[in-house]
Amino acid sequence: GSVTPLKIISCVGNHFQISKIDLLSVRRPSHIVRARHIACYLIKTLTALSLPAIGRRMGGKDHTTVLHSVRKIATLIPLDAELRQDLEVLTATCRSPLVMT
Repeated sequence: GSVTPLKIISCVGNHFQISKIDLLSVRRPSHIVRARHIACYLIKTLTALSLPAIGRRMGGKDHTTVLHSVRKIATLIPLDAELRQDLEVLTATCRSPLVMT
């Protein structure tokens, strides 16, 4: 199964129990923002999409917003064990051919 932005957004939404609408919205509660950052990071690392293309898939975000998300997660990985575990689980789930969008 190929990893698509839609599949990643679905996996992240399911994992954090956040609707796709909230994930792609401009809402700012911290748990949604964190999930959104993670979705951007995973799309950047698991697909070949450019930052502007990721921004479009993430509800029309600017590419600088996507870059901020990716950098933020990359900075937190060495410091946050829970984040590393979430990323590990999500990467495996997104790569699984059994998971449908």
